[in-house]
Amino acid sequence: MLLIDPHNPRAHALYDKLSCLVDLSNIPVHLVFGGDGWMLQCIRNHGFTTPFFGVNAGTLGFLLNSNADLERIAHCLQQRSWQVHTFPLLELHGTSPHGNQIHGYAVNDVYVARLAGVAANLQLDIDGHNIVDKLICDGLIVATSLGSTAYSSSAGGAPAHPLLSGTHVTPICPHTPRLRPFIIPNEANIQIEVLHPDRRPCQVVGDGFSYGEVQSLQIQAATSTVPIAFLSDNNFTERMVRKILRS
Repeated sequence: MLLIDPHNPRAHALYDKLSCLVDLSNIPVHLVFGGDGWMLQCIRNHGFTTPFFGVNAGTLGFLLNSNADLERIAHCLQQRSWQVHTFPLLELHGTSPHGNQIHGYAVNDVYVARLAGVAANLQLDIDGHNIVDKLICDGLIVATSLGSTAYSSSAGGAPAHPLLSGTHVTPICPHTPRLRPFIIPNEANIQIEVLHPDRRPCQVVGDGFSYGEVQSLQIQAATSTVPIAFLSDNNFTERMVRKILRS
């Protein structure tokens, strides 16, 4: 399936150029033209069965293949010579202050963030053990290793190699206590309670998509994974250093 960002002229231009080099009509992947945000939206909309092969038409393009050599991409697609990596997903279940149910999945991250001009008050429990009774902060990010290079890294978390196992927990501007970012096993069960949601409202966001106001949220590893295809010579260490650590 061809998935071209309708709001990105560069994505359309890259598609036009690539389609002149190779027949794109019967490629057995979701062929994505856009940036990282568009890739995440495509994964959210099209499920986790067929691999996603991205051609970067955005800025960072960490989840996509570089557009620097379209002839290499054309050869890869023609020969079906890509490599597929399966990445863990986060599954979120929650309840809004009005009792509405919230459910979704995220490839990169899930975060709870304040909606008003006052700090959020969050209670954090992991595997049934209380970690913080009341974290006064702007919010809290829960990220996969793949997503640790995104918002979590910008908020002070350590960017991890995408193939490492682990779930990254990163407070956003913590005031009291000064909780530092930390990493826990993938199978950990994370529970976040928004204290005083009437006076200190928060929203929950997964991969850039807002699910609206939240009062109680549970985050854990999903049983499904998402397959993303890269050129056969892709090296995640080089990619992380070049795009994240030295950018």
